[in-house]
Amino acid sequence: MLFSCICDVLVQVEHVQVCDVLVQAEREKIESEELVTKASVEMTSLDRSLVRLEAENFELRQLVQTLQARLSQVENDHTHR
Repeated sequence: MLFSCICDVLVQVEHVQVCDVLVQAEREKIESEELVTKASVEMTSLDRSLVRLEAENFELRQLVQTLQARLSQVENDHTHR
């Protein structure tokens, strides 16, 4: 009888411990999923920023070329006066 009660208590303790482990595992899973989602959002934001910066860089390179051509023209016009 006493042995049976002790066994029942041990089984209940193990059950509680297993439940605690499962709860902790679920928490860690949720935290991991949240980190993955956050990283995905950050990557999307970085991708958008990169595309915007690449477009801005292209426009600025075109502007530099235009200004260099204009400067050359002004220099040529000045030397022929």
